[in-house]
Amino acid sequence: MIYWLLYPLAGRFPVLNVLRYPSFRLVMAGLTALVFSLLLVPWVIERLRVAQHGMDTVREDTPENHQRVVVATVRVAAKSPYT
Repeated sequence: MIYWLLYPLAGRFPVLNVLRYPSFRLVMAGLTALVFSLLLVPWVIERLRVAQHGMDTVREDTPENHQRVVVATVRVAAKSPYT
């Protein structure tokens, strides 16, 4: 949308010619998404924490099946030639 608003002004302001390049627009879109996420994520996390109503999400008793899966995963990762 900024492209449609600013590109017609490229005749007056030559620096806006950079908007013609898709790579520039791609990088700027990524940076814009990063800024929005950095600004909004703390607010969203706080809202979700409040909506949780004080429930505890960490369990003290881990099922034995999960422990076996973790141990097996660690063993496979230790034998991997890529680590």
